[in-house]
Amino acid sequence: MRAAIFAMILAGSAAPAADEPPVAPAPRLKDDGPLDQLKGTWVETSVQYFGQELFDPPGTSNLMTFNGTTFTELMPSGKLLANGEIAVAGPKGGVFQVDLPKAILIRTGPNRFAIKTITVAAIGRFVGQNQLQLCYYDPDLILPGQKRPEKFESTTTNGAVLITLKRK
Repeated sequence: MRAAIFAMILAGSAAPAADEPPVAPAPRLKDDGPLDQLKGTWVETSVQYFGQELFDPPGTSNLMTFNGTTFTELMPSGKLLANGEIAVAGPKGGVFQVDLPKAILIRTGPNRFAIKTITVAAIGRFVGQNQLQLCYYDPDLILPGQKRPEKFESTTTNGAVLITLKRK
């Protein structure tokens, strides 16, 4: 079941609907505030989708590295999943906005897929000194009017992905 849900996350096209305006990017900040706190490598410990934990503990163990405005996500094997620039705004009430590169699978033909990197409009927060939570809407299931989540929750109906990471 979890594998099927994970496949649903990765499948499909991430292009916005023709009648949907693109998400406005978060304003860029200098290396201070959340950018300084994000610096370093983080290990994915939990991924919730449709209100369910996708992986048995300790999660995927994917590594996310933030270095200023650059971002890299690697599988535990070292295979590159995503990299690119991030933009961060905030924090406001302990929550910051982050535009984050994410890798998805797109169908390029019958039984043919390619990995594409897109930017998701996420929110983030630090929980203590060594834990980070990121939440964004699944790009394939985003509803009209949805841009960036307002809460750190993944439910059976909201299409949000909630990732918890710990500092390595």
